[in-house]
Amino acid sequence: MMITNATSTTLWANDTLTNATAWAFNATKPNATESLDSSFVRSASATNARRLTDMNDPAADDADADVDGTRHFTHGVLPVLLASFLSGLAGALAQRNLQGVSSSSSTSSRKEASGSGARPPRNPYMFTMELSVASAAFLLLSLPFGADGHNMMQHGFFYQWTPATFIPILTNSLGAVVVGLVTKHAGVVRKGFALIFGLLLSGILQVESG
Repeated sequence: MMITNATSTTLWANDTLTNATAWAFNATKPNATESLDSSFVRSASATNARRLTDMNDPAADDADADVDGTRHFTHGVLPVLLASFLSGLAGALAQRNLQGVSSSSSTSSRKEASGSGARPPRNPYMFTMELSVASAAFLLLSLPFGADGHNMMQHGFFYQWTPATFIPILTNSLGAVVVGLVTKHAGVVRKGFALIFGLLLSGILQVESG
């Protein structure tokens, strides 16, 4: 009888302790949640206050606009203009070498400087090969500074090559030969217009198919 009473007393004490622990946990949990919620509210209020301050400050808006305008010019307009100038200069020099210079179109100063005003036209295939060799040399010089160069040094030159790799090689080779022939027989200006219309046609096809 005494053992039964002691057991009952022990179970009652355990239940009381469990209920007290649960009550304490439930009592402190809302406080923690409220504290977390209040910290989020304070952070959001501070962020909104900073945004309102920036919106109400005309000087900050003008400074941001000046920075954006300068960045658009230095990182957008200026590189495009420089690339267009270099592309036109390279095309003019390529056309001059491919088509040659006749003696009737040269000036007397050029005749005196070179000894002969006439310059024979270049072979477009040989000219394309020379440009390809120069491009390959610059690519090889840039390999140590890129991820492709590190992969080649670790795994070899033909790492991850597949038969599909030869498709862009073949298309780029044929495209370079075609560009050389077009530059020689049609000129850079016509080639430029053909390129523009090709880009427009590609854009229209992408819009229609997308």
